[in-house]
Amino acid sequence: MRKDSAWMKLFKGLFILTFLLVLLYLVKNFDIFNVDVFMERIHAMGDQSKVKIPFVIFTALLLVFFVPISALSGVAALLFELDGILLMTVAGLLGAFASYIIARIYKKNVEAYVAQFYNKKTREVPLEELYERIKEHGFSYALFIRALPFMPFNIGNLLFGVSSISFMDYLTTTLITVALGQGITVFLMRSHCVVKLCWLLFFNTFFTSAHRRIPVRAPAESRSTSSTSPLLPGMKV
Repeated sequence: MRKDSAWMKLFKGLFILTFLLVLLYLVKNFDIFNVDVFMERIHAMGDQSKVKIPFVIFTALLLVFFVPISALSGVAALLFELDGILLMTVAGLLGAFASYIIARIYKKNVEAYVAQFYNKKTREVPLEELYERIKEHGFSYALFIRALPFMPFNIGNLLFGVSSISFMDYLTTTLITVALGQGITVFLMRSHCVVKLCWLLFFNTFFTSAHRRIPVRAPAESRSTSSTSPLLPGMKV
């Protein structure tokens, strides 16, 4: 038992160290909490077909590090259009799986973190009762929690990780909510970008054609200079 606990402590220590090193690397080299910089990095990687797999892996890591999923959805909509729905769904599942494993390994620490977040505001349902409802109803109540607006995706992953929900119920509810939520988000963001681009093209075409129709007049000095020519020899006024 002592040897197992010692190995477990060593594993947890190495895991935390690796986690912090990866976080520092991403913050330093990719500025992961800045969406504009993230988009520039992805654009700089080149062809979109070669970017999809790195985008999924990178997005899954960002979801573990509490980057808002809505910001990443905007990046997916701009870069991959409707293909971003599938990419965000896969990335969301990978990020949720990683968060679930972390919550299982560091259960006590994650419980304290979730309680700190949840108890920031006065809730109608206490956290202990929330755990009991998840245990009693399982899939249906987990699906309900996923739909709550005040529960961020990242915190929800940790909440379910320390609860008594089965892994299959957790995975299924995550797949349903991420696929529907990201499908709607990416589609709306893409539609907004298309409409905005159409308006820009319309105004650009309109003002360009209007500018061409306006006659160009020479300045007054040039007109007076060009209208008065020197008299030729022998001409009388």
